[in-house]
Amino acid sequence: MLGFHSAQTFLSLWGFLVLSTVVSQSVGLFIGAAFTDLQVSVTVSALYSLSTMLFGGYYASSLPPWLRWLQYLSMVHYAFQNMHMVEFSSGPDVRCLPQNSHFAACNSGSSIIPVQDIIRDNGVPLPIWANTLILVSFLVVFRLLGYLVLRYIHRPK
Repeated sequence: MLGFHSAQTFLSLWGFLVLSTVVSQSVGLFIGAAFTDLQVSVTVSALYSLSTMLFGGYYASSLPPWLRWLQYLSMVHYAFQNMHMVEFSSGPDVRCLPQNSHFAACNSGSSIIPVQDIIRDNGVPLPIWANTLILVSFLVVFRLLGYLVLRYIHRPK
């Protein structure tokens, strides 16, 4: 056929994308509630969005050691890891390059790279359920922070 993955893979990827979008919306809710000046809130949200994308692992896959801890504050990091695991674990086999591969399986005579080697090589330390739990925690924390700011700091008069 066309080489698409299964419907389950599509729905999993779509679900993680929706979860990531709702978490991002929660961050926007908190920033909008915390900063009443439009210029400040736009600046803070742009800085947060750009930094979370940068440290998420998609744009920059290798970070210096002194910046590596910032990836754990990035919601993009966890969503990208989940999508990465779903994509590679349900897709077709990945073939080795004929020469100069850094995967051990290719250098030992195999023509297929095991999925676990690809996932490990791209730095995916947590299972899907843990990444999802962290994303849901981001959602709850930022929604709660937005509520607390609206309830106790910027109360209607």
